[in-house]
Amino acid sequence: MWIVLAVLGQAATILATPLSDWQNDPVTGASCSATRRYDVQGSPVEISIKRAFSSANPAGIILKFERRGAVNNGTDRQGNQSVAINPEPTITFAPSGLMLDLLYRGTISSGYVADLPTARYVEFTRSTTVTVDSGDGSSFSLPLGSPESVARSLDACRSRRIADWGLDEKQVIALLAKTTQSWFADVRYPPAAKRSGVQGVAVMIVSAGSNGKVSCRVVQSAGAPDLDEASCAAVVKRGSFPPTKISTTRYTVVSLRWALDN
Repeated sequence: MWIVLAVLGQAATILATPLSDWQNDPVTGASCSATRRYDVQGSPVEISIKRAFSSANPAGIILKFERRGAVNNGTDRQGNQSVAINPEPTITFAPSGLMLDLLYRGTISSGYVADLPTARYVEFTRSTTVTVDSGDGSSFSLPLGSPESVARSLDACRSRRIADWGLDEKQVIALLAKTTQSWFADVRYPPAAKRSGVQGVAVMIVSAGSNGKVSCRVVQSAGAPDLDEASCAAVVKRGSFPPTKISTTRYTVVSLRWALDN
């Protein structure tokens, strides 16, 4: 899309100026991440790569930038903000030419998000730039530096975190995000935590034997015991693993963000 715009003379692709190298972010939730910051003609831009602990999509890309015409339409029941924008932004990896659509998710980073399945994560590690068509008539290009070293750092972070929790990495299985998200479909904010204004992210280790029946333990508190208890109660009530003939215990890592509407 951005190539067509350039050919027609409607917009030129702006080369962003890096303001930092890749920096590892504090580990929160069920992923490790790294961020690089840029300047685009006086406007700040950030790109982050998240490496999931256990997900069918091993990574995700997050982009934060000022977007003209963004209108907040409120939040859905999970607290994800929605915006009235058409078209949504896209990003293109170079030199591979891979293009991804970006969706706005307020509770993740107040930015645009795309999942990176394994093949696309590999494309990222081999890319030199990401070009962003913002969808509002402008486009800019972000030099990536050394994405392979970023990927190695995130893989090491993931392995350390899983080991810290006492898990065997070979027994951690990947489940589709829509599967684990469905476990929290009917979760309700505990009244005491809501009155106190407590917000946070609960990270849970979910385990199951061969019959698929799950148990749950919180390894990162959301900030209040009733939030943690409600998180695990939802998992035990609705969660399950696919049955298997393997006798060893299987694990997955899930997180639930508790956020109050402003």
